[in-house]
Amino acid sequence: MTFACPNRSGAVLLYLLVAIASRKVPGWLAVALLVLAVCIDTFMVIAGIFDLAPSLLLESIRYAVAFDFFSSTAYLVAVGVLVASTAATAWMLIHFRKQMQMARLLPAILTTVAIFAVDVSVNMPTKNFEGLFGSLYSSRVPFTSAMEEIGLEQSAVADGHNLLMVVVEGMGAFETPEHQALLTNLLETRELKSRYTVTSGTSSYVGSTTGAESRELCVTWGDFRDYLGKPHYDCLPARMAKAGYETTALHAFTGNFFQRNAWYPHVGFQHQHFLEDLVTDGTDPNPSFCGLTFRGLCDGDVVQRSAPISTGRTASHALPTG
Repeated sequence: MTFACPNRSGAVLLYLLVAIASRKVPGWLAVALLVLAVCIDTFMVIAGIFDLAPSLLLESIRYAVAFDFFSSTAYLVAVGVLVASTAATAWMLIHFRKQMQMARLLPAILTTVAIFAVDVSVNMPTKNFEGLFGSLYSSRVPFTSAMEEIGLEQSAVADGHNLLMVVVEGMGAFETPEHQALLTNLLETRELKSRYTVTSGTSSYVGSTTGAESRELCVTWGDFRDYLGKPHYDCLPARMAKAGYETTALHAFTGNFFQRNAWYPHVGFQHQHFLEDLVTDGTDPNPSFCGLTFRGLCDGDVVQRSAPISTGRTASHALPTG
């Protein structure tokens, strides 16, 4: 697929087991097993696309209430196709039950093994090992972060300047230089270069959303669950606050999402401003909202509302937007 094609080798074997079981069990149970297999398959596909560990995905189900499902045509079509294909498969399991009971298993097993081998060879190349399994095997992936690569994590506390960090989670790097230039050219204009030193690079990617914030703010693999247990963690905002900075976090979405309103103070943010705070600050009675399934303030509105919050030279702002 052009967007993402997560590994589904386990699902291939799972569907074979359902087909074999349907030869012996009652029809209703065969359909129930099929639905269960589809649910497991769908769960693992979502985990693969968004690079979420299965445990984190289970933990994230509670936040589905913030998901505006009907705003995305793509999701509606995907669910429609999934339901239709599941219903068609269930019908075939029942309608061709006698033929399946008489069929030889060896051709089916050999076909499944062949499909399994093709799926592994196509969807599990070595170069994508980190992306496919990083959330489960992060200890085997060398750690890098943008803050660490440019040395900003150490110098930010000592140089006395303001610091603005914008975390755009999940954007990634384009494979071809031509496509990457569409982004970098925006940051390499004469006006910007006259005032700023622009550098770029890549780092290992493990975990989505709060995984990006953990990587850049705390220089470690992790996600929001790792910062709920204690009131204080040795992260960049905490070190800057200790050095005399005023630390503030802004986020375009609700603070309840991934419990950011609970763990942001734990990593050192003295002030937090989320969607529910920013839309009631009186800056603009008609704010603009962006996004499809997760609608929050548009970037421009967040920036506009961040201006009155800044208190000068001691302000350190972080705007995670993942």
